[in-house]
Amino acid sequence: MKHIFIFLILIMSSMLLLAETPYQTVSGAGVTFHYRVSDDSMYLDGIMVANTTGWVAVGFNPTNQMANADIIIGYHENDMTMIRDDWGTSATSHASDESLGGTSNVMNYSSFEEEGNTEIHFMIPLNSGDDKDHIMEIGMTYPIILARGQNGADNFGAYHAAAGFSSINLVEPTSSNEVIQPVIAPLALNNYPNPFNPTTTFKVAVNEELNASLTVYDIRGKKIKNFGEFALGNHEVIWDGRDNSNNPVSSGIYFSVLKGKNTKLTRKINLIK
Repeated sequence: MKHIFIFLILIMSSMLLLAETPYQTVSGAGVTFHYRVSDDSMYLDGIMVANTTGWVAVGFNPTNQMANADIIIGYHENDMTMIRDDWGTSATSHASDESLGGTSNVMNYSSFEEEGNTEIHFMIPLNSGDDKDHIMEIGMTYPIILARGQNGADNFGAYHAAAGFSSINLVEPTSSNEVIQPVIAPLALNNYPNPFNPTTTFKVAVNEELNASLTVYDIRGKKIKNFGEFALGNHEVIWDGRDNSNNPVSSGIYFSVLKGKNTKLTRKINLIK
């Protein structure tokens, strides 16, 4: 894991990058969905953009409205990305894969909210092996449902403000041998192990001139632990599952947020006791 992290944050610092596959775009119900197959042909890379300060969602391969759709739904709240992998349980309802005996397979997610718009970036496997996810294949076309919540609807259960249908066509990655100048991410954040007990180590990379701060929040958005600021460079810090008052916290889902000048990263972490 350490080597993977170093590769991600320092990759191409002295090399050139291959040009990435361009996104395709579809729209409906006031939601724009940008998507592409990852260059290793293993994942769907998606960006949802909607004119709302509430939730936004895309559902893949529904059979009747949202029934049997593999749904990714999320919102941005308190500097955190709240996102869930759901399954359409009927034409008008959905529930998390985890609550239905499946697993959450959303990866590499981030979000921001600005001037009344919400943008959520995520990746999912084309074949997760979970029976609450559809297998998607390159070269195939799939119907999708796009939806957005009312402004301020920062939860997974609020009724939609608009919903519509479109389709996506998964094409082969088209990265070429064209080279482009490297762009190093201003921030990088990871932790290992995850889930963890009793400690986890955060690995932080700061490539901005200004300092970045690292904070842990609980699932309700309450600030649990501040780790101070990190200057330019690579850093490691250990969290022992205690809050700012040195009291042990309970088992559950927490969110680590690394915030810089113009960049913010959120990672879900799981403390198991």
